[in-house]
Amino acid sequence: MISSRKRLPDWEQRLFTFLNSAKDKRLEWGGFDCLIGLASGAVEAQTGIDLAASFKGEYTSWSEAMTILKQEGFRVKGRGMAPALSNAMDAYLRRARKGDMHRGNIVLLESDEGPGFGVRVGFMAVVLSSLGGTHQVRIPTNAKEWTVI
Repeated sequence: MISSRKRLPDWEQRLFTFLNSAKDKRLEWGGFDCLIGLASGAVEAQTGIDLAASFKGEYTSWSEAMTILKQEGFRVKGRGMAPALSNAMDAYLRRARKGDMHRGNIVLLESDEGPGFGVRVGFMAVVLSSLGGTHQVRIPTNAKEWTVI
């Protein structure tokens, strides 16, 4: 599933525009959630490629999303859903190495609400709140991260 991609010439402006438009979006499972809306939207803004097109509208809750991940072969090892999310992202994007920590990368973060994806903007990540809208959180040094190219 990982294919060669490159950033569009105006990727920075496109990413800024996308993140700005997301700041007031409400959580909608299968429409605009941390994976389908935020992460895939950031990748599309930077590359023009919609990695989540086949999954949009296919689920309406967290549990349905996890069922789809399991059906796609992204099995959870141990407890929690972070491994399934991480395995799914590994199938679509290349894991960032130490020198690859750049604006626009996708990061997996743990919060009180559970695991979720965010978009790197410096040392912070833009994340979607379950209450609606986005906010920024500091990226821990041990966070898993993927590069969009």
